[in-house]
Amino acid sequence: MIESFHRERIISPEKLIPAAHELNHALVGFCLGYLSDISLEPDSNGLSRANTSFYGHVNENHIPILAAAGMVDTPFGPAMGYGMDLAMAGPDYQLPLAIARTHIKRFPREIRQRAAEIIAERNGMKSYELPMILAQAQADLEAEEKFFNFIIPPEELFIPPQNGEDKRTIIEREGAIRVITYVKNGLMEKQLRYCTACGQFGGHQPNCPLVRHSSFGS
Repeated sequence: MIESFHRERIISPEKLIPAAHELNHALVGFCLGYLSDISLEPDSNGLSRANTSFYGHVNENHIPILAAAGMVDTPFGPAMGYGMDLAMAGPDYQLPLAIARTHIKRFPREIRQRAAEIIAERNGMKSYELPMILAQAQADLEAEEKFFNFIIPPEELFIPPQNGEDKRTIIEREGAIRVITYVKNGLMEKQLRYCTACGQFGGHQPNCPLVRHSSFGS
C-alpha cells in the first residue's frame, strides 16, 4: 500500500536540478535494460556532486544514448551541466538525443518532477527504489486529484541479479578522452578509450582534430 506523504517541499535548486538530471539518466538506462544508482553528495562549496552508476557492462552502442539523456530538458527547465554528457554523446549526438528524449517522455512530466523532489530529499536513490519512488510520486499527484494513465514497472525489474557477480561500468575523463572500464567483482575485465572529438572508440577518425596532438590509438 502506497500512502501519500505530499507536503510543501523546500528543496534548494542545487539539489533539485542535479536530481532531475540524474533521473533522466536512470530512466533511459531502465528503458535500455540497465539498473542504476543515483548519488547526490555535497562538495566543499555546498553544491551537489551528482552521478549515476550503472550495474552491469553497458553496451558501447548505448553509451551515447545514456549520455544524451543528460541533455534532455527536465521538468524544472532547460538541461544544465551536460558538458561531459555532450562529449560522451559524440559529435553526431542528434540521434542519441532523440532516442533518449523519446524514452524519457514515456514517463509523465509531473511524475518525473515529483520523483526528482523525492530523490533530492533522499540524497540519491538505489536501483530498487525507483519503482517505489515513481509510485510515491503518482500517489502524491492522485492526492491532488491529478490522474495519469501510467503503469509503474514491477519492482523485481529493478533488483540487481544475485548471482555473486558485481559488474559495473566506470567512465573517467582524461582530457578529451573518456576511459570506459568494465569491472567484475572489483577486477577490470575490459577497458575502452573513446575520443569525444571524433566519436571513435579505440582510436581516432582520420579527420579528428586531436590526431596530430596525440598518440592515442596509434
